[in-house]
Amino acid sequence: MADDEDILARPLLSGKVGLVLDGMAVEFDVAMPDGLLNVDDLTPLFQSLSSVVVQAAEQRVEAAGKTVSCRAGCGACCRQAVPIAEGEARQIAALVEAMPEPRRSQVVERFEAIYRTLEDCDLGRRLLEALGARGGLDRELIIGYFHLGIPCPFLEEESCSIHAQRPMICREYLVTSDPVHCAALDGEHIERVKLTGIEKRVMRVGRRDTPHGFVQMFEALRFAARHPAPPRDRPGPDILLEVIKSDTPKPQHAAQASRL
Repeated sequence: MADDEDILARPLLSGKVGLVLDGMAVEFDVAMPDGLLNVDDLTPLFQSLSSVVVQAAEQRVEAAGKTVSCRAGCGACCRQAVPIAEGEARQIAALVEAMPEPRRSQVVERFEAIYRTLEDCDLGRRLLEALGARGGLDRELIIGYFHLGIPCPFLEEESCSIHAQRPMICREYLVTSDPVHCAALDGEHIERVKLTGIEKRVMRVGRRDTPHGFVQMFEALRFAARHPAPPRDRPGPDILLEVIKSDTPKPQHAAQASRL
């Protein structure tokens, strides 16, 4: 807690950063605490950058005469296995911990219910074993998880109840096809919006406690309890620059990192 209070008391560094992604010039405002930080400290900044990139991609799609079909009330993709960055897992855990009762207990129970569901079926047990062994899932397990029909712990009335704090991969998963194809996990007919995602870059730079730098959403609370935040040992601008310059990783389980 003292460390968090120290961060809040620091002066802010602010400015603008411009970069070109997918042929699009993107400019965004930057504000971060001065002094030494870790990747977790910049998670809100990276999520904001992710949203800026997505907004630019949406404008490009609209200029091409198409429309992003993702809307509030459509939770068609919210039953997939969702990989999030390590720092986002700790952010999710902190968000849940700060919830007032009884909501906090209700959300914690949703996370635990997912484990019970997985532990009670063969596919689920194989999935948990795969996560423990190598930190990723193969295509069969990803599709199998989807067909179990397990909703994200934050899905309420088919909408994201933490929309402003949702992970980067959720921000960057956009389609122009009919949501019915997402609901059926019909990869042949799902038309994704192609963009240079920020989340894979953050996963790569922030990798510390997992083989590939990502955690399954349903693991977030248990992961955060086992793995505290890394030490603050680098200036924030250095971390930001590394993420921006990082090449998009090519994980062993590519389908897992990109979502189907």
